[in-house]
Amino acid sequence: MKRVFAILLTAVCTAVGVSQASAADVLAELYGQGVHAYFSGNLDLAEQYLNQAIDSGSRDPRAYYFRGLTQARRAGEGAGEADFQQGAELESSARSAKPSDEISKSLTRVQGRNRLAIEKARSAARLAAKLQQAAMKEAAQLMNPAAGGAQVPAADPSSVTEGLMQGQAKEMPSKPTVPEVVPPPTSEVVPPADKTVDPFKDDTPAPADAPKTPTEDPFGGNPFGN
Repeated sequence: MKRVFAILLTAVCTAVGVSQASAADVLAELYGQGVHAYFSGNLDLAEQYLNQAIDSGSRDPRAYYFRGLTQARRAGEGAGEADFQQGAELESSARSAKPSDEISKSLTRVQGRNRLAIEKARSAARLAAKLQQAAMKEAAQLMNPAAGGAQVPAADPSSVTEGLMQGQAKEMPSKPTVPEVVPPPTSEVVPPADKTVDPFKDDTPAPADAPKTPTEDPFGGNPFGN
């Protein structure tokens, strides 16, 4: 049973591969017929083939370039710029079925103003694609540093505090230094304080003796007698 299932699965995958290859061959054939009709001067047939290729899902930017060239040859300069821009955007994306160098070889026979218009659209599309890729890469690195972004190490809280204190110390002005005033030495000798002070001693000076009267006998007698 398993062998039969494997055989059926292989057959289905082969059929899908053949179908995809056939579709790619058809799109390539439509593009080739359109380019051949363009260089032959049959612009109506060229536009018909190229429209069928693009509407059928062709991812070949050359189909847009030559359809724009067909429109420009029929309607004048500037008529195919929309197709030039679409082809350039497809060429700069990952959906392109052809590399840029192969596309440039296919456009070798195209010269003049139309070729300049195509190259202008290609340059603008390449620049826009590069800017978009750079923005997406930067966003991815910010979202996931492990994918290639530079991860910023966690800061030490003590070092952060020390840095802030040093920054504040640098910003704060230093206080002016005031010189210390030292009094000049004096020649007066201050006697040392008496440590044996009598707490019961009366410091009030004693009153002076009253003057003696002339009638008072210093010897206690009366000079005039009784």
